[in-house]
Amino acid sequence: MDCFIDTDDNLIINRKFARLAGMNCAAYWALMITILKQVRAKGKLNPETGEFKVDRKWVESEIGLPTEEQHHCDEILYRLGIVTNINPTNKDKLIVDSKRYYELIINSQLVPEEFLPKTVKMSRAERTASRSAGIKAGILNLFSETDEDLIAAYTDLIDVYYSKGICKHAEWKQIVELIETTTHGDKADKLNLVKFAIASNWRSFISIVDAYTKQRTPTGARLNKPQSTVTKINTEIKF
Repeated sequence: MDCFIDTDDNLIINRKFARLAGMNCAAYWALMITILKQVRAKGKLNPETGEFKVDRKWVESEIGLPTEEQHHCDEILYRLGIVTNINPTNKDKLIVDSKRYYELIINSQLVPEEFLPKTVKMSRAERTASRSAGIKAGILNLFSETDEDLIAAYTDLIDVYYSKGICKHAEWKQIVELIETTTHGDKADKLNLVKFAIASNWRSFISIVDAYTKQRTPTGARLNKPQSTVTKINTEIKF
C-alpha cells in the first residue's frame, strides 16, 4: 500500500492511489514520504506544527516535475486531505497527514466526491467490501501513530488479521496494548513484532507475543527477521 523509494532507487507507487490522484501526483507523494523520513531523521520537522520544507529542485531532478506542477500536486493532495496546510507566504512549506493517505487507500468511502468516478449500483459483494473497508479504517485509527513506516506496517497487519475474522474494536484495542507494552514504544521493536505476527500466521496475538518474547536473545537484541513477510509493493517505476 505504501509509496516510497526502495533500496535499489526504484520509485514505488500505489496503483489505486495513481488512479485516484493521477500518476504524477502518486509519484510526487512517493517522494514526499521519502522527504518526511529524511526531515524526521535530521530533526528538521517542526515539532509543534509538523511543517517541513520541500526542496523543489530536488523533486524536479528526481521525477521531472517542475515547480508549478508540484504546486498543482500539493493542491490535489490538499483536496484529498493528505496535505493539511500550505504555507501562504512560502508554498515550499507543507504540513501533511500521512495517515490520511492510508485511510483513503483502505476505504474509498472517505474519498471526496470530486475524485470518485460515476458508478452504477453496487453489487452485494461490493457493498460488503465497502463495509469492510470502513471497519479497517476505524481499526487503523486505534493506532496512534504518525510514523510512516509504522502506519504502513499496521495497515498490512490489519489486512492479514481482518481476513482471520479479527474485526472487533475490542480485540484490536487489546492488540494495540500488547504491542505497546511488549515493545515499550520502541519503533524497531514494533516493526519486528508486526513482521513476526504477519509471518507466523497465528490467530492468537497473545501467543504471538509470547513466542516473539521467547525468541529474543538474552541481551535483548532485536529478533531476526521472520522467514516470510507480506509484500505490500503494488508496482514500481524506475527513473
